[in-house]
This record gives sequence, C-alpha cells and structure tokens, in this order.
Amino acid sequence: MQVLLEVAIGLVLTFAVVAVVVSSAMELIAAITRLRSRVLEQGVARLLDNEGKRTPGSATEAVVNHPLIRALSSARAQHRLPSYIDAVTFASALLGSAIAPQALLVKFAEDRDQVEGRITAPPEGRSRATLEAAWAACQRDPTKLIAALLGDDDNGKAALAELISPSIEARINELTEAGDPAAVPISRAWETAKPDTERFVGLLERPDLMTRARGGVNDINDALAEISQLNSYLGQSLNALWQRAGEDFTKFRHEIEDWFDREMARVSGWYSRWSQWIMVIVALVIVSALNISAVTVGRALWLDPTTRAKAVAVAQQQAGSTASTPPSQTPQTSPTPQTTPTPAATCPSSATTTPSVGVDTLCEIGLPIGWNSTAWPGLDWYLLLHILGIIAVAIAGSFGAPFWFDALNRIVNLRAAGRPPTTAADQRAKQAQT
Repeated sequence: MQVLLEVAIGLVLTFAVVAVVVSSAMELIAAITRLRSRVLEQGVARLLDNEGKRTPGSATEAVVNHPLIRALSSARAQHRLPSYIDAVTFASALLGSAIAPQALLVKFAEDRDQVEGRITAPPEGRSRATLEAAWAACQRDPTKLIAALLGDDDNGKAALAELISPSIEARINELTEAGDPAAVPISRAWETAKPDTERFVGLLERPDLMTRARGGVNDINDALAEISQLNSYLGQSLNALWQRAGEDFTKFRHEIEDWFDREMARVSGWYSRWSQWIMVIVALVIVSALNISAVTVGRALWLDPTTRAKAVAVAQQQAGSTASTPPSQTPQTSPTPQTTPTPAATCPSSATTTPSVGVDTLCEIGLPIGWNSTAWPGLDWYLLLHILGIIAVAIAGSFGAPFWFDALNRIVNLRAAGRPPTTAADQRAKQAQT
C-alpha cells in the first residue's frame, strides 16, 4: 500500500509539473492571440448589437471607444478591447456613450458634391471659414466633417446648423419615403426644435442616458425610444431593464450591471471551453516533445525505490507537508543503483523543450523523460502502452496546475497519516472566533 501511494505521488507530481508548463504556454498563446479580449468583445457585442459583432457606428463600437473602457487597455493598444471589464465600468460606459455617434446627422451629408456646394454658398464670415477649414482638414469626407464640426466647441455646431438648414424638411421627407428608421427620431427632433436649427443639431447629437437622467423620467424614455429606432435589439433590452427598475435611474444602473455580469458568466464558459480544447492540444505537443509517458514514469517509480523516495521528498516540499521521509528511503543515504539513469541522461535537450524549473525538477528526480534509450521503450509491444501514457499525461496536464497540486497535497497528507494536531494556542484562537 505504501508503494502504491508513493507511485501515485510521483505520477501526480509529474502531472502537476506538466500542468504548470501547459498553463504557461496557454497564457503565452492567449496573450499573443488576444484570446481573452476577442471573447470579451464577442460577449459585449451579443449584449448590444443584433449582429453580434463590432462594426463602425454600432453600439459596441461606441461603448468600446468610451474613455473608461479605453483606459483599461495598454498605452500601445488603445484601439483594442482589454482582457477584463468590470460591471460598474461597463455600466458607466454604456450610460455615458452616445450610441451610434453622429449617425443621424450624417444623413444630411451623404452627397459629397451637395455638401461641397453648400460650403461655398454661405456668405463670407465665421461659419464659412469654419466649414472650409474643416472640409479641407477632413479631405472632403462628409462623415468626418460632421464629427469634426461637432467636436469644435467654438463655432462648429453653428456652422453645422447653417450647413444643413436649407434641406432639413426635404431630407426628412426623403428618409420617410425610403422607409429609413432614422426618419422617426430626426422628424421628432425637428418638430421639437424648429425653427431653431442649432437646437435641432443639439438634439441629434444624441446625448447619453446619464445626461438624460438629469432631465427626469420623460427624457430617459425619449432617449430609449430613439435608441430603439436605431437599434431595436439594444432598445428592447434597455427598455426591459428600465421597466424592471421601476423607472428608477439608480436601480436601472444596477440592472445594467447585473445584466453584464450574467453575460460575462456565459462568456467565461465560452472561454473555458475554448481554452480547455487548446490546452489539450498544447499539452499533447509539449508532452510528445518531452516524451513524458504515465506508463513509463509509473513503471520507473514502481521499480526504483530511490526514484520514488526523491519524488516523495519533492512532493512533500511542494505540498508543504510536515511528514518526514522514513530514514531507509531518504535519497541522501540511498545509493543510486546502476540501472537508474542519471539526470543528465534523462533531461531532454533545450532544443526539444520549453525551459521550466518544474521539468528540471523531474529530471533531477531521475524520472525517464526525454528522447533517450531509457525513456524510449523501443519498437515492441510496449510502444502502444507508452503512447497511451503520453496521451494520459497530456489530458491530465490540461486539467490545470491548481487541480493537481491540490490532489498532491491530499495524497501526501494521506501517506503521512493526516495533518499534525493543532496547537493549544490555535484551538483557543478558533474558540474565541466562534
């Protein structure tokens, strides 16, 4: 029974070391491929857009570009989504984002020639100079022109109002006849603001829900109605959360946070499934490169007491066990048999493995690892078992290091006949807490 426990300890230690190497490789792959941020972006897009992906002008694009979200990314990757977003930050970004920014005002600037003709039409003055400068700076791109004018706090909105003023009602009629969803919020804004074109521009800037909250429940309802016109998928979700919150803005914010947390729980499930398959493949590659077979390692542990003793000693150190190794089996006093390969013979070369302290530890124990005569069984009936052992180590390594180190701690404690009793001082402290 003692020998079986020691063999199990050696195997679990091997699995734990392989799991550490596989986890490190997985982290490197995830960092290079930005796997976490990609999966996170898919999750956010599922919440906000019917298409389930980030596209220009989408709600996902607006939220991702919010300064609160951009600040979570590294300085050299501001255009990329971070790996993690907390619910409070997401809610602040969503409530503070102008969903589909400038999407409504762009409807008045879709014809480049017409826009250019209007820019030269106003009389000489401040607005004309502003329009001409912005038009040149945007390289005659109408969409960029709208964004540039809205960003000009000095005279931009007045210039934009003068630019679209001659064609507001005609453009509303065109959009209505074409069945464009933007016709409804544009028409409503014009009915509210006319004949004040600058106020009309201000309404179409689509202030965020946080700003609308200052105006009361009616303003939030109006904002949700506008969002529903442009993005019925998001509008339906937000309206449901708004009603669940009883039209209370604080509760509404909490509902958005909980909504995000629920979705992120599903996203975590996606990531776990994807990463588990990737880890199995990575583990199989690493274990094959290192030639680590559970059958070969187990056989060496069973036949060689010195190797078993070394493995148990390392396992006790890793598990933090206080149990002592029996004197008859300590590696310091036991001679190394001639049949036991030296660490140098079993260590794989640096060309075939990823450097790892854990792998070096297995080599020092004397386990048969690497492509050499000791670790390779040869082309006979034992080869099939050896290959099955490699597959077993790969699958075990994909379980993750915490799983195996916890198992190692339990087995070592079982071998040591349990943990030592607590001291009287510890017992008194525990009683005082209860």
